[in-house]
Amino acid sequence: MRPGSFVWLFAVLALAGCAAHARSQEPVVPIAGLPEPEADGRRASRRLAPIAPVEPIAIRPDEAPPAGPTSLSRRIDVDLARAPIAEALRLLADAAEFDVVVGDDVIDEVTMRLRQVRVRDALDAIAATHGLEMEWRGRVLLVRAAHR
Repeated sequence: MRPGSFVWLFAVLALAGCAAHARSQEPVVPIAGLPEPEADGRRASRRLAPIAPVEPIAIRPDEAPPAGPTSLSRRIDVDLARAPIAEALRLLADAAEFDVVVGDDVIDEVTMRLRQVRVRDALDAIAATHGLEMEWRGRVLLVRAAHR
């Protein structure tokens, strides 16, 4: 670095510090519903009330949305060798943009090679070959070992 560079660097840092100090002296504007600021400018903390549980809404069968997201008809290629089922399901969830929760009892591995298959068909193939139950709750797929 050139010797004059340090002088410019020092000048810039000094100006930045002055600007930050000037901003910190601005008055605090009270917001409706919040406690008044204390002498040091911070707001006093306020404990929030707990959220009440929400009752589930009953949906008639004729109003129910189809199980799972519509992107399950997207066609994909899958090539896995001895991959944990949880990872394979996560890969399919990323491809079709849905969420997946895999139970602790799903511990097998899967080997599969699928070309231009729908995501729903890949999910069904994994479930059928490994004895898994799948349940849709909105955009979330719950996967667990089937009770025999």
